[in-house]
Amino acid sequence: MYRRHFLQLLSALPPAYLFPQGLCPERVADSALTGFKSLDNLTGGFIPGSINIIAGRPSMGKTAVAIALVDFMLVQQKGTVAVFSLESSRDHYLKRLLAHRTAVPLRDLTRGQLNETELKRVTRSTQEITDASLFVDDRPGITPSEIRSKTLQLHKTTPLDLVVIDYFQLLQTAGETKLDAIESTWRKLHAIAKETSAAFVVLFQLDRYTELRGDRHPRLDDLRRTLFNTALPQTTADTVMFLYRDSYYDLNVDNSKAEIIVARSTSGVAGVVNIHWDFKTERLS
Repeated sequence: MYRRHFLQLLSALPPAYLFPQGLCPERVADSALTGFKSLDNLTGGFIPGSINIIAGRPSMGKTAVAIALVDFMLVQQKGTVAVFSLESSRDHYLKRLLAHRTAVPLRDLTRGQLNETELKRVTRSTQEITDASLFVDDRPGITPSEIRSKTLQLHKTTPLDLVVIDYFQLLQTAGETKLDAIESTWRKLHAIAKETSAAFVVLFQLDRYTELRGDRHPRLDDLRRTLFNTALPQTTADTVMFLYRDSYYDLNVDNSKAEIIVARSTSGVAGVVNIHWDFKTERLS
């Protein structure tokens, strides 16, 4: 019975995006906060028009952190969010958002195996997401020009506060060389952020360079190496953050511990924030 009710809830979510009718306010949030107090104290949040990087190896928690940003902006700051999910389908992305909000294991959400208490939490959170100003585009291989067109279209309806791109290397790029394509794409995204005055958060997947060292904590140089030795993104981004979990490499280490490494912050300071990782719900706190 609960599985049927859960599937009905999913079908109630908007097919692409939903802006509450009649709602076209001025920008709600002056700065896109993360909801992690220690991190916000370091960076001051993501200011309008800024472009920010979250990078890490696969399965480190990049998308989980981005989902936490989306959730906080939607529910706490009452802002408008656009997500370009190039790796996950819109359905899976929304399930991860629900898992984050409800603390219901993602596996149970996917299977629809919910008890009565969990179903009530999911029902409430589904309504909150439906009432929020959220747009999710899951087209694979989207181009920077298509992102610009869509964000400007949305921005005319309701000013965007936060735009998330998950993740950079899956964008369809063009250039004489791979280096040219990367730099051209980055400049275009930077220009869109300025044009819309939305805070852009762009996810990057790091190559294996970090794993060739004794200390596997990612550094700015790892991002440059991943991007064919261009330093343009890391030197022009307003914030560069890395995700790291020791348990990714050592199964004997507590898998609830994760680190957000702020390597660059033009409006704050560098530093490390320790956070808690819930493996079942992929929730960070």
